[in-house]
Amino acid sequence: NAGNQLTFSYTVVDGDNDADGITLGSQINFPGGSSIRDAATNNLVAALNGVGDGSAIRINTNHPTVTLTTPQASTVVAPFILTITFSEQTTDALALADFNLTGCTISALSTTDNITWTGLITPTANAQGAATINLPADVVHNIATNGNQAAATYNFNYDTKSPAITSITPPTNGTYKFGQTLTFTINYDDNFTVFGAPTLPIIIGSNTRNAALTGGT
Repeated sequence: NAGNQLTFSYTVVDGDNDADGITLGSQINFPGGSSIRDAATNNLVAALNGVGDGSAIRINTNHPTVTLTTPQASTVVAPFILTITFSEQTTDALALADFNLTGCTISALSTTDNITWTGLITPTANAQGAATINLPADVVHNIATNGNQAAATYNFNYDTKSPAITSITPPTNGTYKFGQTLTFTINYDDNFTVFGAPTLPIIIGSNTRNAALTGGT
C-alpha cells in the first residue's frame, strides 16, 4: 500500500475485557521482516505519539451469570421467596415471562439494583409433584449488551394437597344401649400425623356428642 495513512483493525474476541479503557503500545510492530519506507527508503518512525485518551473505549465480553437460591426445604407446602442473583448489573429488567416454570408460578418480581432480584414462587394448588424453575440465556443484558448465561435449573418437590376423605365406615347397624361403643373409621387418601386430641361430633337426638380419637393406622 502506498500513501500517508495506515488503518489497523482488531476484532474483539471472547475473553477480552478492559473496564478502564484501552491503550496502545509504544510503537508499531514489524513482525516477520515487514517494514514501511518512504520513496527514499527511509524507515517509518515506529514510535507512537499523539495517541488520544482511550479511557472511554472499553471492552466487555462478559456474559452475566445468574444463580437461583431459596432457604426452602426440599418439599414445599406454601409460597416462598426465590432470590435471583446476577454477577453484574443488567441494563434491562427481568419479566415474569422470562422464566420457564413447571409445577409453580412466579409473581412480585422486584429489585433495587438490577443485580439481586426476588420473586414469590407459588406451587400448584391442591397438588403434589416435582417443580422446576429455570431462567434461560439472553433474557437480560449488561452494559455491553451481552446476554446473561442460563441459570442452573432449581428443582423442588411440593405438596399442597390436603388429605381428603375417601370413605367412612360407620358402626354396624343395630340398636345400641348404655355402655356400648359406636366406632367410626374414616379413611383418607394420604398419610398424616395427628396433633392434639381431635373429636368427631355425633348428633344423638337433639344432643351433639363427641367421639374421642382412639386409634389409627
